[in-house]
Amino acid sequence: GDARIILNPSPFAADDVTITACNNNNAGVAYFDLSTAAVTGVPGATKKYYPTLADLNAGTSEILNWSNYPAANGTTVHVKVTTPQGCVDNAVITLNHFPVVVVNDATLRSCSLEDNISMGSFNLTTATVTTQAGTKKYYPSLQDAINGSNDIITTNPYIAPNGFVYIKVTNANGCYAIAKVTLIVIPPVYSEILKDKIICVEDKTTLDAGT
Repeated sequence: GDARIILNPSPFAADDVTITACNNNNAGVAYFDLSTAAVTGVPGATKKYYPTLADLNAGTSEILNWSNYPAANGTTVHVKVTTPQGCVDNAVITLNHFPVVVVNDATLRSCSLEDNISMGSFNLTTATVTTQAGTKKYYPSLQDAINGSNDIITTNPYIAPNGFVYIKVTNANGCYAIAKVTLIVIPPVYSEILKDKIICVEDKTTLDAGT
C-alpha cells in the first residue's frame, strides 16, 4: 500500500528576552554577551544579531562583537534565529543596566612621620566613599582599580606621601564604581616663639607659646 507521511509542524517562534549587565564606574554603557539571551531552546539553532529590524531584513550591519557588545540602558538588538531544519524567526533582545554603584571622592589627612616628614600614616578604611552595601578594595592607581591588579593589602597603616589611592566598591550584582581618595600629609610646624633657653637646675623661666 501507499505510505503516507503526515506532517503536523508546530510553528517555530523565537522569544523576546531582556538581559541585564553592569554599567561599571557609571561609564554610560554596559558590555553584554548577546548569546546569553535565551531566545530559543532549539538545539543547534544559529543566531545573527543586528542593531535594527531594517538591518536584519537587509542582512546589513551584523553585530560581530556580540560576545562583548557595548550598549546604553534600554538599547534593543534584533536577532535572526535559524533552526537546523531551516525554520527562521526574529526576536528582540532588550539590554538593561543594573543600578549603578554610587560613590563619592574623599580626603584623608595625616601628620607627617617624625623620621620622614614627607610621609604620613593613613587608615584607608576610614575614607567614607559610599553609603551603599558592597565590598571595598584599595588600589594605588585608577588603572589598577579598573583592572583589579596590585591591590593594597595593608590599608592601616598605609604609609604614603601626598597623593591618591582608589577604592573600588563592588555590589551584590558584581557591578563596581571607583572613588578617588586624596591623601594629604600635614608637615610639622615649628614655633618661632619657643626659643632655646639655658637655665640652671631648679631655676624658673617663662615660656611664651604664642596664640
